[in-house]
Amino acid sequence: MANQGIRVNVVQLTDEQYSNAINTKNYDMLLCSINLSYSPNLETFLGNNNLANYTNEEVKNILEEVKNTNDENILKEKYKRIAEIYKEEVPYISLYNNKFTVCCHSNLKGDVTPNWYNVFYNIAGWYK
Repeated sequence: MANQGIRVNVVQLTDEQYSNAINTKNYDMLLCSINLSYSPNLETFLGNNNLANYTNEEVKNILEEVKNTNDENILKEKYKRIAEIYKEEVPYISLYNNKFTVCCHSNLKGDVTPNWYNVFYNIAGWYK
């Protein structure tokens, strides 16, 4: 980051200081771990009072809209738009996911591309 003209001061906090900083949103950038469920609620990351202090009116409106619909096509359209906005603005950067890390070999064949929910997606079709 220094090469880009951004000065970074890393401050290591005690557990109490860390909790206080998160609760009061007293940080510019936060390097932390988050325990996620298999289907985390997007409100946690993109809704009101989220960890990154992220705000986007369009995302906020979409999150409200999806609460009130069961139409699968509308949901796909809305979540696709959220993904587009996320890719453009990148409010969070995931460095590592320790629960579902997959080590593989270059000889592994098949569709080894994970999906949003499962890094082992289509494992039945993997072969060597």
